[in-house]
Amino acid sequence: MKTIRVVVTGMGNPLGQNIYKALAMSSLPLKLYMMDVYPFSAGLLWDGQPVVCTFANTPSFVDEWIRFLNREEIDVVFFGTEAEPRTLMPQLERLRRETKTQFVLNSAECIRVADDKLLTARHLLAAGVDAPASADAADRAEVEALVEKVGFPLVVKPRKGSAARGLEFVKDMAALEFLLTPGFVVQETLLPADQEYTVGVYSCRDGSIPSVTTIRRELNFGLTYKGILVHHPEIEEYSIRVVKALGALGPSNVQLRLTSRGPVAFEVNPRLSSTTPIRAHFGVNEPEMAIREYALGERLPVIQPRLGGVLRYWSELYLEGDALEDALQRDTTFWRQGA
Repeated sequence: MKTIRVVVTGMGNPLGQNIYKALAMSSLPLKLYMMDVYPFSAGLLWDGQPVVCTFANTPSFVDEWIRFLNREEIDVVFFGTEAEPRTLMPQLERLRRETKTQFVLNSAECIRVADDKLLTARHLLAAGVDAPASADAADRAEVEALVEKVGFPLVVKPRKGSAARGLEFVKDMAALEFLLTPGFVVQETLLPADQEYTVGVYSCRDGSIPSVTTIRRELNFGLTYKGILVHHPEIEEYSIRVVKALGALGPSNVQLRLTSRGPVAFEVNPRLSSTTPIRAHFGVNEPEMAIREYALGERLPVIQPRLGGVLRYWSELYLEGDALEDALQRDTTFWRQGA
């Protein structure tokens, strides 16, 4: 089998780095390109070809991106940030026409809905899939109706965002008043809090679901830092319904709580997630699956994850002397002109 050339963007942040970790476990012959806009990024020092690119909002970005993909004969791109997909999505047809690269990326409509927690809840409910009772924080009448329906405590969070940034729990109307601003959603609190799960669902373009991986988790800084892999048919069936309702393909991540009425999703990411390497370690390597389906045209078999647990911790990469100078002085030469 020929070497498969793979780009991972966002190698300065957890998502890109975790995609890379899963790819490093793959049995496929890969050449990895680690890409980030910031030269001083830990992920650019890992095994592979480091690439410092320009910012996605740079006027020349799309043209430079196409030249890079063609020059390096890139087979597959995984996005570790949201910046590049936002810029490239309107140009996706051009990218597919002018390159031979496969992009592991969902449709613009799927991303638009999933990127907005209020739209996600409304979309799921309209499809007959349970979701948190929700109200637009900018709509006073909606908020009052929600309070009347579910009472307190309530959750207020940005409609767009991740890693629990900006999330507030409110116990009464006085506290809620200060948070009723545009761009936020008010939702029922899903209880119990200790029944939180992150679920990886891989959905093939032929409609098959080769893998569902369920992790009961604990959070820190908005990320899974402790987890136990479990088999839970009710959660797995529900998560598949969520993904199908959104029309998501490839790898998706459903975050939910197991309530007294069953599983209820509070966030859906139709992409790879920070728990990707955990699933890969236990036998479900979603980036490898995407390469096999998108680039190699293989039909994916059903894969059952092994059961186990994970404990996460910080690590460090120390630089001195020439190694530090090289990291600080790395520039966009390779991205723009070649080695």
